[in-house]
Amino acid sequence: MGKINNNDGKLIIKNGTRISRVNLSDVLYVEYRDRAAYLKTKDKATYVVEYISLSDVHLALGSRVFARCHKSFLVNKDEVKAILRMENAVLMGEGGIRIALGRKYKQQFYKDMGL
Repeated sequence: MGKINNNDGKLIIKNGTRISRVNLSDVLYVEYRDRAAYLKTKDKATYVVEYISLSDVHLALGSRVFARCHKSFLVNKDEVKAILRMENAVLMGEGGIRIALGRKYKQQFYKDMGL
């Protein structure tokens, strides 16, 4: 079972026998699938945390920095480049990574973004 600890902006990611340290500000978004959270960073690295819920990941990362935009995604609010309202999508990072904006999460996402 994996675990994420947030220690003053430094994430300690434990998964199996591997322990990694990542700056919270380097995480662009988190994708959840197949009972695992995939933390994607600015430098295109991926950190996998197995057997953890997306809600637990959100608690560890903090709602001040991350917002839920879809049942399978959390995004770093500081890295949102654009919100495409007609396409129900969020553009992330310098590469313009497109992430779906779920109907169920749209209103809360706008509130979290200060819109």
